[in-house]
Amino acid sequence: MVKATQKEKARYQLLRQKLLDTYKGYFDTPLALPSCQKSGDESTLPTLGPGTENTQHRWDTLYPVLLKPTRHAALLNTFHGEPFFKQQIPSTSTSPPSADQTWNEAIQKSSLLVSPQHSVPDLLEDAAPWLPSTTCLRLYHFPQQQSHSTKDYLLPPPSKNAHNLKNYYCLDFASIFPVLALDPQPDETILDMTAAPGGKTLAMLNHLAPSLLADSSSTTTTTTTTTTTVSRIIPRFHVNELDFQRRKRLRVVLDEYVPPHLLPPSPSSSTSSSSSSQSIIQIMGKDATLDSSFRPETYDKILLDAPCSSERHVLHQLHKQDSASNLHKDLLNWSPSSSDKTAKNLQLKMLVNAIHALKFGGTLVYSTCSISPYENDGVVENMLKVIDKQNRKRVKEAAARRRRNTGAHNQDGESHGEAEEEAEQGSRHPTNDEEPQPELWKVEVVPTTWAIGEPTTHGWMILPDQQQGAGWGPIYFCKIVKTRKKRRGAS
Repeated sequence: MVKATQKEKARYQLLRQKLLDTYKGYFDTPLALPSCQKSGDESTLPTLGPGTENTQHRWDTLYPVLLKPTRHAALLNTFHGEPFFKQQIPSTSTSPPSADQTWNEAIQKSSLLVSPQHSVPDLLEDAAPWLPSTTCLRLYHFPQQQSHSTKDYLLPPPSKNAHNLKNYYCLDFASIFPVLALDPQPDETILDMTAAPGGKTLAMLNHLAPSLLADSSSTTTTTTTTTTTVSRIIPRFHVNELDFQRRKRLRVVLDEYVPPHLLPPSPSSSTSSSSSSQSIIQIMGKDATLDSSFRPETYDKILLDAPCSSERHVLHQLHKQDSASNLHKDLLNWSPSSSDKTAKNLQLKMLVNAIHALKFGGTLVYSTCSISPYENDGVVENMLKVIDKQNRKRVKEAAARRRRNTGAHNQDGESHGEAEEEAEQGSRHPTNDEEPQPELWKVEVVPTTWAIGEPTTHGWMILPDQQQGAGWGPIYFCKIVKTRKKRRGAS
């Protein structure tokens, strides 16, 4: 390895200080800046989570906790349970559970704690107190520690069952909350827009596990001579990752945790199995920044866990290499405007495209692991402006078409402004010869509240200094719904 020159080291230290100063500046004001700030009513500012303060010195408590190892949790894999395989392996009977046992009960009885060889480590604590009572996800996390040693935060390797599926997946506990906010349902078409490495994908699949069991049941078709049983599931869970190597890793994770008959055939498989007709998952490699990658109004639920600056990872690398001769390449490519560029050139494009791909009445959750307001609330704010601009463009185009249809000079005496207002409000019903009124979108942020974290201007933030320095996060997420904009006079 080539040692860094003194000039390179000096530049490295300068960039490092600029980076820390930039991060510190993110917390000069509270994360949530609602409309009350404009009126000067500070009494209505939101209260931050336990163990945090609404002061400009927040960075002084946050920075030391960011340097500590990530406090991981174990997401128990529902598909590891034997009842699932007894009912669902294609070579066995696909009869439903007994009358006194629902699919959900069958899953709950597949407790990973019953068998010692499949139990989670004894040192882990049940995360249920931090989770909504309605969720079927089961997670266990490390107890809070003061140690800075990575070894004290490592989980033992997961166990495998007879079907070679692992019993738990290791992830940052905070990363489960965007999935809980999305709340995917069994009758919905779902898109995980940037899915690798796959933790949130697995969480959504485990969230849907009871319905996947039911949907895997056979359906009966009748002919004039015989009655045949056909097992078929239409794919409705689309998992997308553009980068080839990350997509390969995503596939490995799915193979390690999800039964094969729910997955599409592996690219390396030389034979076509019955899994292709039963698969509920479709793996794609589309560029989420291109508006042509996804069909408009296709998905009921979309999770966009956008690529981001991952400041905690960068800080970990900086901390490790303070005394090292080799320099951290991410920092050498960093500038104070890096976060803003990522937000505008990557995340905003993805979010706007996700809105386009979302059905009317659908829900989208945008999330990052960044602490930068540019990449979090800033992206949501700019998306709302883009959608408003697109609505105005549709109105102007519709008004222009109306003017062309009724005469280039508005012979009926109607002004351009009046035409645009009528197009936007829908106050005038088109005749057979006129263009229909434009379909306008209404995109709204849905406020959410959780047991851990704190509100931001548009979303929710989980930072590791919350809950008396619990060490979870950072994770930002925002819940968004898309509906048709009601026009004046509409019922």
